[in-house]
Amino acid sequence: MTAVVNPQQAIEQHLERWEVLTQLEGEAIKGFKWEALKQHQADKAQLMEVMEALLEGDQVNRQLCQEQIQRLLKLESGNAQQLALQSKATQSKVDASKGSERRLGRLRNVYGSGARDETILGHYS
Repeated sequence: MTAVVNPQQAIEQHLERWEVLTQLEGEAIKGFKWEALKQHQADKAQLMEVMEALLEGDQVNRQLCQEQIQRLLKLESGNAQQLALQSKATQSKVDASKGSERRLGRLRNVYGSGARDETILGHYS
């Protein structure tokens, strides 16, 4: 038998689910699991639709949820910071790779193609 849940209880349960999803997002960010992160964000988007519908009426006392919401905001902020760090680290790797490509290109220009290498070596023979 399913217990009847009033809108206040429903919001509180949805906020608990949001917290779990936010923690899972943090784990996905730290583990570079981008598909999992994408799924958690999609789940949260669906959850947000349900919560917005519940909040339209006057049956939910938002003040009762403030502590939980503040905790969620801290988690979300931490995830945003972690994501920014991951993004910065990834960009650094991309930049380093581009630097390596440029150096390799310069080496090719200096030493030329294989045919030119044979010509250069022929001068030393």
